[in-house]
Amino acid sequence: MSPTYDDIAEQQADLVRLLLPYPRVPLPDGRIILGVLPPPPPSEAVRIAVGRGPGEDHENTTVWEIPLRADARTEDLLGGDDVLALERALHTGTQIFSSSRMSSVMGMPLVRVDPTRVRPASTDGADGMLTILRTLTSW
Repeated sequence: MSPTYDDIAEQQADLVRLLLPYPRVPLPDGRIILGVLPPPPPSEAVRIAVGRGPGEDHENTTVWEIPLRADARTEDLLGGDDVLALERALHTGTQIFSSSRMSSVMGMPLVRVDPTRVRPASTDGADGMLTILRTLTSW
C-alpha cells in the first residue's frame, strides 16, 4: 500500500521537527542549514536550504530537494537521520549533477538529489546526543 498524501505531509513535518536543531551545526564544508520546507504537493520530498548564514545573498544559498524514498520501488520513507546523512554527504567533497536535475526556486539554485547516487555520510557524536534528547523529550 502506497503512503497517502497525509502520510507524506506527516513525514515532511516530522523531518522539519527533527532537523530544527541543525541550523546551528555546520555541515562538513562550513555551510549551515537555513531552512527545511516541503515542496509543493503532491511531491514526496523535502527541501533543505543551505548557505553560509542568515543574510547571505540568495545566489550563495542552495536548495536541495531530497526524495522521501531512497528507492522508488519501496514504500519505506527516509527518516530525519537518513536525510541528514545525505545532506552531510552533499557537502563533503565535489558533487557533480546533471543540468536536468537543476533549476531554481525563489532565486536560489535548486538541485533534485538522487539518493541512489549519494553515499550517506556517517553520523557524528552530536547526532547521538540529539537523538537521546529527542527521545527523552518525546515521552
